Formats: sequence, structure tokens, C-alpha cells
Amino acid sequence: MSTENDILFRILQTEAARGHDNKTVIGGISKIAPHWITSASSSGLDAETISKVADKLKQYSSLSLADREFMTHELVGILTSHYTSNTPENNMQAQAINDNKSSQHNVPTTSHSTDNDFCLKTPLTAFVGIGPSNANKLKKLGLNNIEDALYHFPHRYIDYSSLKSIKNVRYGDEVTILAKVTQIRQRKTRGGKLSVVEVDITDGTGTIVCNWFNQPWLEKQLNPGKEIQVSGRIDVYLGKKVLSSPDWESVDKQSIHTGRIVPIYHLTKGITSKTMRNWMYTIVNTIADNILDPLPKEMRTRLKLPDAKSALRCIHFPDSQNQLQDAQRRIAFSEFLILHLGMRIRKSANKKKTSHKIVIDNNWLQAAITSLPFTLTTAQIRVIDEVLHDISKSSPMSRLVQGDVGSGKTIIAAIALAAIAKNGAQAALMAPTSILAEQHYKSICSLLAGIPELNLGGNDTHCIRLLLGSTTEKERTEISKGLQDETIKILIGTHALIQDTVKFSNLALTVVDEQHRFGVEQRAALRGKGNEPHLMVMTATPIPRSLALTLYGDLDLSIIDELPPGRKPVETRVVYPTQRKDMYNFISTQIHNGGQAFLIYPLIEESDTLQVKAAVKEHKRLQNEVFS
Repeated sequence: MSTENDILFRILQTEAARGHDNKTVIGGISKIAPHWITSASSSGLDAETISKVADKLKQYSSLSLADREFMTHELVGILTSHYTSNTPENNMQAQAINDNKSSQHNVPTTSHSTDNDFCLKTPLTAFVGIGPSNANKLKKLGLNNIEDALYHFPHRYIDYSSLKSIKNVRYGDEVTILAKVTQIRQRKTRGGKLSVVEVDITDGTGTIVCNWFNQPWLEKQLNPGKEIQVSGRIDVYLGKKVLSSPDWESVDKQSIHTGRIVPIYHLTKGITSKTMRNWMYTIVNTIADNILDPLPKEMRTRLKLPDAKSALRCIHFPDSQNQLQDAQRRIAFSEFLILHLGMRIRKSANKKKTSHKIVIDNNWLQAAITSLPFTLTTAQIRVIDEVLHDISKSSPMSRLVQGDVGSGKTIIAAIALAAIAKNGAQAALMAPTSILAEQHYKSICSLLAGIPELNLGGNDTHCIRLLLGSTTEKERTEISKGLQDETIKILIGTHALIQDTVKFSNLALTVVDEQHRFGVEQRAALRGKGNEPHLMVMTATPIPRSLALTLYGDLDLSIIDELPPGRKPVETRVVYPTQRKDMYNFISTQIHNGGQAFLIYPLIEESDTLQVKAAVKEHKRLQNEVFS
């Protein structure tokens, strides 16, 4: 039997074993028709037979299970009756299809326990292949149990679902090819340090070479005559098209690594992509059906969302792009819903608490604004009104103030701090770095020194103090005493503010700058220094209003959407990797002209779990190679 029909027999055999569920080929059996027509035509099969088989393949996806079963037998009959080489092997293949006609289960790829006692907290060592050593490696990815693995979603996907004939592949294509092994050889590279297994495969339309480095065992697995499907990127070597280190699987097995949309997971040292996919496939298929869906069916129908078990299956191993998008929508909806409900509950509970009710004297407020060395923008006045309105109520304020760098968030904080001091209470402002804390201290002292009726200690404003990690023990003792006897009204500092030794006597307001730089526990620790004090957090990170209401649903939102006059607008550009050299040249020119540049990286040191650049390594590269 020729390669293209032998492969079609294998596909039909697997389809019968799966109960004719139309999932042997990603996207359905109909997807193989164009590929099969090209291959069959090249092998010399007569046009009438090709047309008859192709028509049936194209109809297959739209048929009922019973009609698919009948058509499978028809296809087998057509193919076998037009073969002169109707060998016992071919008859055995046709008989295998008939023997499977009552089978209604999927073909497993990885064996696992049939124990029904699996739960979300079951350790991963319950699965075959994940012993203590591999479990320790998975812990580096934060995976300790089934629940962790189930929600360890792929960070990207490679779409290998479209089949191509070898004669139609082009350089750079990501393809899946169904073919037969014709020849295999192993050789050493120059120097003898690496071994290369080279395999010639053909699909009737042409031949292509697949090569794998340092995998000598493949020579025993990929025997001549074996039908396989390979997926990978088409490269060129010595002028010929090749597949370098492609994923491969036997045609008659359920595809996990080839011929489909393949999930790519974050990895750690000692775990390969293929191993991780095998484990994830087993875990997902073991537990997904046991997941209870918290969303009512009516809601899922109205929002056109799949159920939880389907979403979990399809976000890991989707059969199509539509399935993947639906699964991602469902997972995202669930995450946002849980977050939003949690925030609403927290906000509702917050309103039931009692805080300091701050009295705002409008005449004093007008005098304070008039004393400032600049004119406030309309946006600043609006946000000041919102903040002062909140702190004048008995329930604790929880407000997020958002504004670009230079929009004037500091003056909002200064007026709020002044109002607290005028009422005889205490306030704290926490910043993420010593430099920023010192800047705030100088600015606040300067701004509040001219505001009437505050009595902050004269020009030296000793009622406002700065507390850093580097603050001396003598100063810490003075600050501790001042907080207890309430001679200190405003304390500005870094994480040092949340140390156990820092104790306020009458804390009424906490202000957190660059709030995203602090964890939830750190913000809560500062607020815990008082009896339900008001909270104002500030950020320069631009957040769309709808997203802010979701991420910070327990906070009221104020936006400073206007820059003070005379401020230069910020110009933002996206530089693609291909333009990186131009960016470096631009930076060099700016430095030569006396300017400065900041390059910010997501990590300081490299990480096993995050595949992103780190500052320490990039600093050496930039210093030695780019700006040397």
C-alpha cells in the first residue's frame, strides 16, 4: 500500500477506536482531504477514486456518529478494492477498523491511575513519572498539587494543526507533515562532540530530512516504513529544506505534540517541553471532569461561555483557535469575577467600620490653597475635594489617586496631611525608596510651612519627621517619643514605617505612594498602626478606568487628568527587537550630548521560572558590548 493510503488507513483506524468523534485530525477528518488529494494524485491513483474518497472525507465532519461509522467502512472498502497490493497486512488494517466499530473511548497516550479519589490537593507524585525528584523540580514553578498544575496555563501556543505536503512547504513555515520514514542514519559532528540522527521522510509528493541532535535512541525508534507525523519549523541547510529537532508522534496515537495547537509551558531545569505536556495531558484528563462549575448554566448561556471542565481542557489542549479563544474568555471572566466579588465584599465591610471624622474649615482650606506658590489645576481641585469629602465622614476613606508623573499628586497628599494635622491627629506617608521618601519630606515641609494655623514647629517643621532604614538609633528614639506624645504630626518614610517599634498614638491617615511597589500585607501593616485610619494610595501607572475598578474595586478612584501649565508632554514609542540597534545609537547620541538614559528590566537576577531579561546580566552585556 502506498504511503498516503497507508496513513489514511491509520487515521481511519484511530477514528474508529475513538468512537468516530472526529478528533483524530485536529479540526476534523475533513481537514485531511486537500492533503490526501495532492498525495494520492502524485502516487498515480485514478481520478475517479480520488474524487469519490475526497468527497466523503469532506462530508465526514457534518455527519452523525452512525453515519460516520458507515462512511468509515465505505472508505476502507473503496481503498482496498482499488489496490493491487492487497496484502495480508492491509487486510489486517481493514479488519482492525471493523473490530473497533463498537469502541466509544479515546486512545490514551499516557497511562494513569483510575483511582477516583483524586482531588485538587492531591500531590503530583500520585501520577506515574512524577517521583520525588521531579516533584521538587516542579515546586520551583509553584506546582505542588493537582490544583497548581491545572491552573498552570500555557504561556503561548504553536499552531501545527494545518497539514502540508512536503512539496508545498516553504522556509520559515510552522508545519505538520504526515509521512513515512524511508531512511535513517547517525553521524558525528566535526570534533565528535555531538551526534546527529538524520531521518528521511516522504509523503508521496517529496522527501525532506529531519535531524535531531544528541538523541541517539531515535535510531531505534524511527524504523524505515514507520508512519509518523512531524511538526516543526522549516529551515534550510546547505541549500536544502530540513526540519531541525521537530516534535514527532506515531500516526495511530492521540496527538499531543504534533498535528494540533501545541501548548508551550514555562519550564525549569531538568524538565523538557515534551515531558511537561505529557504530564499536563494526564493531569487535565484525570481531574477536569470532576471540576464543579460555580457559574449557573443560565449565566453561561447568556454570556456564551463554555463550562468549567471544557474551558480547562481547551485552554491546555485546544482542538481549534475558536476553542482556545472561548476557553481563554471563560478563564479570564472567572478570574475577574472572583477578584471583583472579593473587592466588593471588602469595600462593603470597610463602609461598616468607624474612622476619624475630620472637620474641614472651608475658610482655612481656601487660605491653604492661596498660600501655595502655584495655581492648582481644575483636576487637582476636583481630587482635593473628593479626598477631603471622604475624610470628613466617619467611615474610613479608601481612595486611589491616579495621575501621570508631574500631574501634581504630591500636593493632593500635602493638603490631606495638612487637614489631619490641623485636626490634631497624626498621618503617615510611605514611599518605596529612600530617595523618593526624602523628596516627599522636603516637598511636604516646604508646602506646609506656608499654610496657616498648622503649628508644625516653625521653619524647621519638627512636627514632620523622616524615618528611613538608615536613620540613626538616636533619631529613632526621638521619633518614637514624638509619636507617643503626639508632638510629631506627620511621619514620612519607607518600609521602616511598618516596623513593630513604630507606634502612633492617634493615626488618622495613611498615604502610600507608588502603591504597586508594596504588597497587600505591607499596606495593611501600615494601616494597622491606627484605629481604622483613612487610606489614600497614589500611582503614576496609567490604568484604564474599567480595569482600575476591577483591580482596585475596594477603592474609590480619582484621576488627575490634567497637567500643570508649562509641563512638557511625555512621548512614548514602541521599539521592536529589529530596531534595538537604532535605539542604542539614539541613546549614545543623547549621552554624548550630556543627557541620561534609564534602562529598566523586570528582574535583577535571572529566574528559572520567568523567561525574561535580568538587569545584572544585561548590565554586563551593555557595558562590554554595546556602550563600551
